[in-house]
Amino acid sequence: MIISPPWPEKYYPGPRIVCGYELKKIDSFHWLILNDEFSRIGSAGIISGISIGMAVGLPPILHYGSDYLKELVVIPALRGDKFMSLAITEPHVGSDVANLKTSAVLSQDGSHYIVNGMKKWITNGTFCDFILTAVRTSDEGMFGISMLLIDAKSSGVSRRQMKCQGVWSSGTAFIIFDNVKVPVKQLVGEENQGFKIIMINFNFERLGICANILSLSRAFVSESFKFVHKRKTFGKRLVDHPVIRLKLG
Repeated sequence: MIISPPWPEKYYPGPRIVCGYELKKIDSFHWLILNDEFSRIGSAGIISGISIGMAVGLPPILHYGSDYLKELVVIPALRGDKFMSLAITEPHVGSDVANLKTSAVLSQDGSHYIVNGMKKWITNGTFCDFILTAVRTSDEGMFGISMLLIDAKSSGVSRRQMKCQGVWSSGTAFIIFDNVKVPVKQLVGEENQGFKIIMINFNFERLGICANILSLSRAFVSESFKFVHKRKTFGKRLVDHPVIRLKLG
């Protein structure tokens, strides 16, 4: 349930009854409840490590990928045998997606792309099996971006864990592509139409982040309330200090 409805029953290997509901009857509201409850654990790192790469990397395959890609990725991913990540951000390009530099050049025989470039802050990148990667296939700005599914074990792919402040279990990575050969059948959607896929996918990602942040915030405030009723300074509980009550308020 880390991906949004409608659930891909054709590719889903699990039970058809989830939490007492028929799979086909579970909608986006149930998905938001799941995100809210999951975040009550109070750890963004655990959430990221278990679900973020899959939640942002798998939907484009489901909605725009070929039958070949769905068979290759969706079933093992939903079964928990394979992990996904989404690689868009680069060292010099963050939110300005239209100006990403990682290139994908079609081989002379037209059988594969040659990918070169770098990606940064890629959640689950250190341990994922597949990297859904935004690449430049044309010089036409946003109209020159495509999406390629890259096997993380391909020759020329190197990954290293980034030293983040917290969220260690997220497996956030710096990834380098050095003349990586990617079969053309691993193109997601149409060539040079990847920007639209990215923008649509961002909407779903942002909704999930909103649910996570709200629930995490409630968890942190709840823990703070417990602590200020136990901890004492200057002869009284923290909660009895007006400045502490103001902060919680």
